[in-house]
Formats: sequence, structure tokens, C-alpha cells
Amino acid sequence: RTKKQKSVSPAFEMLCERLLQQKEVQKQKKEIKSLERSLASSKKARDVAAFKTLCDSLLQSHQRKQKDKEIKELREDREREKRSRVGVVTRAAAQMVLDVQKDRMVEEFVKDVLKEAEESRQALVDLRGEHEKEMGEMVNLWRKEQRQMKREIEQLRAAQEAKALEQEISN
Repeated sequence: RTKKQKSVSPAFEMLCERLLQQKEVQKQKKEIKSLERSLASSKKARDVAAFKTLCDSLLQSHQRKQKDKEIKELREDREREKRSRVGVVTRAAAQMVLDVQKDRMVEEFVKDVLKEAEESRQALVDLRGEHEKEMGEMVNLWRKEQRQMKREIEQLRAAQEAKALEQEISN
């Protein structure tokens, strides 16, 4: 230091240091508030996403129930048609002269009905598999988001604790 710099009193130097420290504390407080707002915004976005996921899940569940109901009605209609066809075939077969023709028609009809039943069963199995896969993916996504949110909260808390510790050390 030069002689001119020594003319500043220690009290003034301490005042300047305190002002600088106070400015740093204010800066840290602003940063903490910014992080808190960011965390709140992130949490709100996740809550909105979780609610949307829940709504989508409920909608899919409702749609699945409707599809199940439609499938049940279609099966009942198919059974009514099947019974009706069986009755028509039976009456027609009774009127036919040759037993061979009757047997052939019945066999073809049964094959068609079995094929339709198998196709319907396979379609139901496919739909159920797709639904279970989608539900599993949604659950996994939700879990991943929960873990990520927990990590972020822990990181923010650790950052706050570190800043508080730095502030205590600096005081």
C-alpha cells in the first residue's frame, strides 16, 4: 500500500467489507428465491402432468370398459346370429334330401364360427395386451418422474444447506 491508501480508516474499511458482505447476502437471497420459484414452477408442471396422466388413464379405463361392453354386446349379437343361423341351417338341412350335403354345410358353418370366435378371442387378447403395456409404460413414466422430482428436491435442499453453511461461515 501507498501512504495515500493508508489514510483510509480501519472503520471505513470494515464498513466497506460489511457492505460487500451484505450485497453478497442479498444476492444469495435473490438466488434462493429464484430457485424456490423454479422449484414451485417445476412441481406445478409435474403436478399438471401427473393430473393429465391420471385423466388420460381414467379416460382409457372408461374407453376400455366401453369397448368391453361393446365386445360383450357383439358377442351376444353373434351368439344370437349364430343360433339363428344354426336354426336356419338345421331347418334347411332337414329339408334337404341328401345327408351328405347337410353334413358338409354344417361342417363349413362350424368352421366359420370357430374361425370368427378365434379371431374375436385373438383381437380381445391383443387389445388387453396393448392396454396392459400402455398402463405399464404410464406407471414406469410416473415412477421415473417421481424419482427425478425427488432427486431435484434433494439437490435443491443440498444447495440451500450449502449456501446457508457458506453464509454462516462467512458471518
